[in-house]
Amino acid sequence: MNKKMFRTMAILFAVVVSMFSMTAAFAGNFEQPILITSIGQSADAQMVRALSQRNNLQFTYNPTASDMGGAKTLMLVIGGSSKGMGAAGVDMAEEEVRAKALISKAKSANAKIIALHIGGSARRGDLTDRFIPLVGQANYVIVVESGDHDKAFTRAAGGVPIDFPGNIVGVGQYLKNAF
Repeated sequence: MNKKMFRTMAILFAVVVSMFSMTAAFAGNFEQPILITSIGQSADAQMVRALSQRNNLQFTYNPTASDMGGAKTLMLVIGGSSKGMGAAGVDMAEEEVRAKALISKAKSANAKIIALHIGGSARRGDLTDRFIPLVGQANYVIVVESGDHDKAFTRAAGGVPIDFPGNIVGVGQYLKNAF
């Protein structure tokens, strides 16, 4: 084996090991039951619900939740939809107040918080971007890679651990590893 091939294989091995060590760092750190809610009222929260079902997680799905209902982990699915907020009868300011109150209740209950953005760059825009600063309140952040093209989630997360699956299928693996 020549030096160039060996170096390439060593780099690939290091990348794979670092990917697994990132997700392994969160293995078992989060407790069930889970409350899944939407921040911005997009359909993305329903997709997280489906991923949670597929991974046999114990959860309650309530896109307009205002309390924790005994959950030990809060999943905030960030994705703004004017149609969804209209159907829920809320505007951006009301949704932001609800989200902040729910985060406060989770922290008071010593529940952990996972913030997710799974809609990628297609779900970014003024509605979603207003809620991005909330990820700094989470214990862990999962963002589909294309959704952080401008590093807004990275900046907002600050020192909060963040993972970037390449697509929605990858999100399920990160969720599974967290519990």
